[in-house]
Amino acid sequence: MAHAQDYLALMQVRMGARLHVQMDIAPELHEVPLPPMLVQPLIENAIKHGLDPLPEGGVLYIRAFRDGEMLTIEVQDSGQGYAALADPSRHPGQGFGLQCIHERLLASYGKAGSLHLTGARRASDPPHVASGTTATLRLPLRPLNWATACA
Repeated sequence: MAHAQDYLALMQVRMGARLHVQMDIAPELHEVPLPPMLVQPLIENAIKHGLDPLPEGGVLYIRAFRDGEMLTIEVQDSGQGYAALADPSRHPGQGFGLQCIHERLLASYGKAGSLHLTGARRASDPPHVASGTTATLRLPLRPLNWATACA
């Protein structure tokens, strides 16, 4: 998450008032180690595809919470959502960055880790998020293959 926060600081300088970031990370999760480059590419995609194309920018909401022995991390933007992609034949979740995340998840957590993308508003979404995209990572609190995960 430290890399993600560094990236967000850079994007905040670049986008200024167009980027509003809200983080809701359970305090006990701040010290949970994560394989590198799981969260940052999701944040990059939310900004690049969801918020940056909008003149007014928008809100990026990052949430992390524990659900039993699983960690859930959500990266949600209030941007244009799937329907606004320039090439409607492209399926969301097939980009290079997302493919790398899928491979990292498989190497680190086996089938226990997952990444899901949604483009519709859910009842559990924060009130300020009216549209956009949500990327949800679900993974065990400890990777199955720790050596690979931290390489």
